[in-house]
Amino acid sequence: MKALVYNFLTALTAMIGALLTYFFSSAIEGSHTYIAAFAIGGFVYIAGTDLIPEIQKEKNARKSLLQLLMLALGIALIWIVGKVFEGH
Repeated sequence: MKALVYNFLTALTAMIGALLTYFFSSAIEGSHTYIAAFAIGGFVYIAGTDLIPEIQKEKNARKSLLQLLMLALGIALIWIVGKVFEGH
């Protein structure tokens, strides 16, 4: 039960952060850049600490290569979207 409460509180802080960002980001000029950088940094952290060790554990070289290619495709997609929306 204790773990369930802590999990709920953790999820609640994410929701509170999302709502605060939604309502107050327009009040701070240029904050979208920093908010996006923070979010992207979180995803890069997850990739670096969780996904890459999983790729290294994989025994099948073909599956490991496919996982690595998908990770690289995701990074390329983030870069492309960044270039498309750079001037907006």
